[in-house]
Amino acid sequence: MSSIYEEGSDMSESQTSGKIAEPMGPLHDEKSDIPQPEPKTIDDTVSVDNCEHSLSDDEEIIQDFAQNPMMDRVQAALHKQLMKTYDRVKRELLEQEEAFRVAKKQREDCGVSLYGHQQRLARLQQTLETANASYSNIVEFRQKDEAELDELKMRCGASKSSADKMRKNVDASQKELDSLNETLRQVKKYDDEMKSEIAVTKRATRKVDEDMKNLEKRKLSQDFYIDSLNEQIRRLEEDIALSEAQLTVQLGQTNEAKEMLQETVEELDRIAFEKKQLVLQWKSSLVALARRDEALSVAKGVLKDTLSATRDAEVETEGIRREIKKAVEEHESLLSLRNRLDTEAKSIEEATLKLRAEHQETLSEYDMLEKSLINANEREAQAHSLANSISSKMSSVNNSIDLVTRERHALEEKIDSAKHEQSAMLKATNNLKQTEKSLLAKIHEKEFEAANIQNELARISIDILNNEGRNHHLQEKLKEVKGALEEKNVQVEKREVDIKRRSNEIEQKMHKVDKLNRQYEKMTDGLEEPEALGPLEATIKSYKKDIEQEDEEIQAMQRQWLSDQTSLVQTISDADAVQDKNRELSAKANILNQKRLRLSQEIHMNESEIKSLEGNIQGMHSDMSRLNSLIGRHAETLSDLHHKNAIMDNEFAQELKDLEGTAMKVDEEIADINATKSRILDQLIEVEKQILSYEKKIQLEKETRNTLDNSEEKDEIKGMEREIYRMRHRLESMRRDQEKMIREMEQAIYKREDIAVKYRNKGSDRTSGPVKAKVMSAADIKRQKNEYKKQLKGIEVDISKLREKMKSSQQQVDELYDEMDRANTRYSQLEVTLKDLQNAIDTQTFEKQRILARSDRVHSMRNSYESINRSKNGATDGDENGFQGNYQRLVDSVEDIKNIQRLVTNLRLKHPEIDDMLQKVDFLASDVVEECL
Repeated sequence: MSSIYEEGSDMSESQTSGKIAEPMGPLHDEKSDIPQPEPKTIDDTVSVDNCEHSLSDDEEIIQDFAQNPMMDRVQAALHKQLMKTYDRVKRELLEQEEAFRVAKKQREDCGVSLYGHQQRLARLQQTLETANASYSNIVEFRQKDEAELDELKMRCGASKSSADKMRKNVDASQKELDSLNETLRQVKKYDDEMKSEIAVTKRATRKVDEDMKNLEKRKLSQDFYIDSLNEQIRRLEEDIALSEAQLTVQLGQTNEAKEMLQETVEELDRIAFEKKQLVLQWKSSLVALARRDEALSVAKGVLKDTLSATRDAEVETEGIRREIKKAVEEHESLLSLRNRLDTEAKSIEEATLKLRAEHQETLSEYDMLEKSLINANEREAQAHSLANSISSKMSSVNNSIDLVTRERHALEEKIDSAKHEQSAMLKATNNLKQTEKSLLAKIHEKEFEAANIQNELARISIDILNNEGRNHHLQEKLKEVKGALEEKNVQVEKREVDIKRRSNEIEQKMHKVDKLNRQYEKMTDGLEEPEALGPLEATIKSYKKDIEQEDEEIQAMQRQWLSDQTSLVQTISDADAVQDKNRELSAKANILNQKRLRLSQEIHMNESEIKSLEGNIQGMHSDMSRLNSLIGRHAETLSDLHHKNAIMDNEFAQELKDLEGTAMKVDEEIADINATKSRILDQLIEVEKQILSYEKKIQLEKETRNTLDNSEEKDEIKGMEREIYRMRHRLESMRRDQEKMIREMEQAIYKREDIAVKYRNKGSDRTSGPVKAKVMSAADIKRQKNEYKKQLKGIEVDISKLREKMKSSQQQVDELYDEMDRANTRYSQLEVTLKDLQNAIDTQTFEKQRILARSDRVHSMRNSYESINRSKNGATDGDENGFQGNYQRLVDSVEDIKNIQRLVTNLRLKHPEIDDMLQKVDFLASDVVEECL
């Protein structure tokens, strides 16, 4: 619609300019009976303004329609109707133009007179003044353009210097990245060595721990020793399997990371290659544009030569007017050539626009790459924050390690002094000392290596900070270069607009000059004697020279524009090179970040292993103190035995009898041990009973869920679902009403078209006949314009009514959505309360089962205590020994239950998905231990 209005305004301007330029004939002439168009009045201009205002309102209404996606069909129907009216108005406009051309020709034929000649001279003086004013404006524009050209040259030099500095900075950062890669490789190597040595020490400490436990339990039973060895083998196999699985997972992750990096590198290379091809195409198009401009300048030179030849021929003699007419025909052919060249120039401009669009696409791709670079920088910042937190944790851990190592060194010195006093230790203890010394030496070496690694990490973090500052500086420079390029593009577009405007003005002036030449020829055809050249001819000649100078200046500016375009291409290629280097740096930075993350993971693993080693070492120290106490007791017993040896020789016979009695007691203890074994089996049966109770609990939970499903909350939920269903039906009905309203709008549009066609046909019937050949007057046009205004007002009223209906329907839809949201929130709250009730029921049932189990155990213990009290009345020495055996078995059973608790805690850590069930088992085991104690 806006294009239609612009064409109408252009036509009105051309018509008004034609009225000014055409000659005014005398008031009473032979051809004055021809009807002439009436001049425009103030009322006509006001009506035109009102029409334009109403048309702008129509445009706003159409834009509002486009905002609503449900008005697509109405908009399509309205667009179809407007296109039909556009075609009809266009045909009428062409007919009016043809009528106007005929009337204008008649007026020109009847306006050849002396009065018209004087008026022509006055208009020529006015054109002279406008030409002087335009010349002064052109001179000012030229000076401004030269000043801007100097500024552009200065900026170009500054951008080249900044690009050189950026290249130097990129080289320096590349060297620093290489050094960082080397240091990271060394750190990884040290970390691998540390990991292997810590694994060796871990295995050795575990072996030592198991050996110590076996030494303690060797006196009790050989069977326990064999079971512990089997358990140790199983654990070692599990650790080996876990380490192998971790190794496979890490290898898979590294391969995936390598593949991802390779794909990103290939994608970046492809984008860079496409960008280079686009730049080369741009350069070739600029060269072709320069060649076409040269051809255009040659054609213009030929045109100027022909014009000068015609002017000389007109000045020399009037007798060779026929040759002048031939030159005029040649001139018209050259004008056609010029028009053809103009069309080629327009096609070239379209090609440049396409290239600019492609350039915009490449710029958008560049923006995307910049965003990815920003994301990479953000990830790098996060990695730096993680590295700082890790370094702080490492410093605290190192401080604690230093304190522990000092205490450990003091304890080791005490242990060494105690070991020197215990020269009668067994070979097993000597071997254990040697292994412990080797482990301590390795631990000290690892501590020194950890300190060195910490120093290397600190230095790497400093280098990373320096690289971040440099990258930030390079990004700022890149933004400055982009801003300068955008300013240059804006200036180039302004110059292109100025050039087009000036070329249009020159073409208009050339048309006016050609028109004046034709009128001059018509005036001089009837004269016999040659006319003398007057001052106006001289001024015309000077104006033509000025026009030629302006054409030369325009060509020079076009050449300058081409040179600026080539320099712009060069700067873009330089910027692409800088972007490639930035991409390489960002890729290397990402690789370094990945390496740093791996190092941090390995450091965490090493820290956990060091903690486990420290715990094992503390256990070893406690075991050593226990061994020392046992050795002291053993020495005391040996001395007592040496002192009592003589007495025991005298009482040997009696001791033999006592030994026989003790043998009987041992048999009884064996029977007691078998009884304890059966009791443990009974405990296992109780555990199975507990499992059955858990199954009963599950059944209870199912029953509670069924009861909850049959409760009042289920009715509320069903009511809410029915309400949601009603809301959905209401929404569908509103949509059907909205669809009906849109169909009514379409029918109204088609009805309006039918009414317009009907009345238009009536108007055409009225104007048929002999009056149809006449040209429409201003009153008819005004009347038709008022009718169009009335139709537009009716359309606006219909549109406002439809908008109100749409707003009301939209409000109803919003209310429905709000009600649905409230229902959903209420439903979610009910679900949360249902879950809370379910959890409360679970806890209550578990407490119930726990209390029942505790009451059963209390009942069984009461029975056992009663039996002990009954047997205590007739107790003997043998019964006391049996009681001690029972107590020892009870202690052993408590230890077994504690081992089960440890196993449950490990399972809770490994399998958090069944934490609730394992926690309940742990509670039951702790209840049993408390009751036993």
